[in-house]
Amino acid sequence: MTNLWDSLKNAAFKLFGKSLEPYIDYFSSIKPDLEMSNISLSLAEYVYVIIFVPFIIFAVEFPLLALILSILIRNILVSFFLSFTLTIFISLLVFFIFYSYPSMISSGRKKNIDGALPFATTYLATVAGSRAPPLTMFKVLSQFKEYGEIANEAKKIYRDDSVFGMDLTAAIRKTASRTPSMQLKE
Repeated sequence: MTNLWDSLKNAAFKLFGKSLEPYIDYFSSIKPDLEMSNISLSLAEYVYVIIFVPFIIFAVEFPLLALILSILIRNILVSFFLSFTLTIFISLLVFFIFYSYPSMISSGRKKNIDGALPFATTYLATVAGSRAPPLTMFKVLSQFKEYGEIANEAKKIYRDDSVFGMDLTAAIRKTASRTPSMQLKE
């Protein structure tokens, strides 16, 4: 999925250049959901993608639909307006799907985390009883795919501390600030 996002992002930047930069602030409301969704794009990159995809859909679909409808209806003016209206509607629908996509992903992650949290905390309590260091606890938890998104969150904490040299408390705070689950934040 990362390659698809990167391809869309690169194509969007090639097409639009820096022309969309002044409009990025209008999309700031999706930034928290974007961070909590684990989509590997910044807000600016995501804005470019959600403008690019409907633009490309319009550019490809409008002429094709106009051609098909003009053959079927045999009235160029009616087929032009009908294809324009349908293409605008579909492009706007795609835009709103992309706009709400981070929120949908974030809420799915929240549900996954909240469902697995009681089991993960029981497991962590057991590991803590063996006097394992906290970093080791996060490393072990990150290896259990049965815990779903909690394992991914533990992996981020472990990575930030062991790979990037971040303090364990700072790594926990960073991950807590980007998790969609209020229970896990606590």
